[in-house]
Amino acid sequence: MYLNFDNPQLLKEQIEGLTPTKGVCIFIDICGSTAIKSEDLKKWIILIGNTIRICSGTSTLFRDNILKLIGDEIMIFIPDDKIIQANENYATVLDILKNCVSINPPTIENITLKTKAAIHYCTDTYNISYSSIVDDYYGNGIDLTARLMKKSDERKIVISETFYNMVNQIEPSFLSGTSDISQEQFKGIIGKTDYRVMTV
Repeated sequence: MYLNFDNPQLLKEQIEGLTPTKGVCIFIDICGSTAIKSEDLKKWIILIGNTIRICSGTSTLFRDNILKLIGDEIMIFIPDDKIIQANENYATVLDILKNCVSINPPTIENITLKTKAAIHYCTDTYNISYSSIVDDYYGNGIDLTARLMKKSDERKIVISETFYNMVNQIEPSFLSGTSDISQEQFKGIIGKTDYRVMTV
């Protein structure tokens, strides 16, 4: 929803009527692209493009819910109702992400770049935008997902304990390759966050 600051009364009504949108937030970062950009711009453009196309093409659920492309990072937010409409669940969302992060086998290593990711279930996200031409979401859960990315690395997915437990209730086998629980106090986040790291 575009917040209309040009109409104070409408803006007041919009803010008072805000309700949270629950859903899954995902950040995917392409690894090692900065060094390549300095060496060969054309190669960098092609590798970034291929990697983004493959990640977004892994599933229409991902492709249709990309919020932002910031350089070599993809931000995805999938509201619960979109997951239900696609006949998916939290476990299959994680499985799709695993396929995305494991897209760089030796057979295509000169076509794509390795990726890393973080995933969290958000309960306090709001569908608001400060631009009339852009759909966007803001909330503490999205901030936390961005912080979790700091703990990720090539071919790894950082999973908040909140999302881990939701997947575990549906299909525990989808969590194989996941570490024991870790805890971190992230900047700007109230309280310590429990998370796990999956290697794919």
